[in-house]
Amino acid sequence: MPTFLFLAAICLLVAASILLQTDASPKANAKLEKVPSGNAESTPVLTLQNRWAYSARDEKLAWDSAARDEKLELTEPAGLIVQFIGENSKHRSVRAKLPIPKGNSGIFYYEVTISGDGDAIYIGLATEQMPLRDTHVGYNEGTYGYGSSGK
Repeated sequence: MPTFLFLAAICLLVAASILLQTDASPKANAKLEKVPSGNAESTPVLTLQNRWAYSARDEKLAWDSAARDEKLELTEPAGLIVQFIGENSKHRSVRAKLPIPKGNSGIFYYEVTISGDGDAIYIGLATEQMPLRDTHVGYNEGTYGYGSSGK
């Protein structure tokens, strides 16, 4: 089974700025829970209570600057916001740094906040083989996407 990666594909039909902002932005006063890890040390665990704590999720949940279309810019210290910086209307994509965990990793989910103004956006899951330009997630074989025409 192929490894699936997050993918956010952006289709802009007008020169507009679209921001994808993950809801993983650090929030003030977030505390980490510690659980026994089988050795003398305790390992931080991501929970509903501490999910906004930056140190709990680390930069591993950020977008991958090496796996993005050239017209997409990553911002914020952790690279959690993707912004379209071009003028041409095309599908443009960015992948996450890490794939969905394999094996006994429990329930997996991700949250994305879409802010800005534009014509269409697609978010979903794709393989590494999906091109980062001129196609959207959900269109290619092995990809699953959710799209909106912006209307």
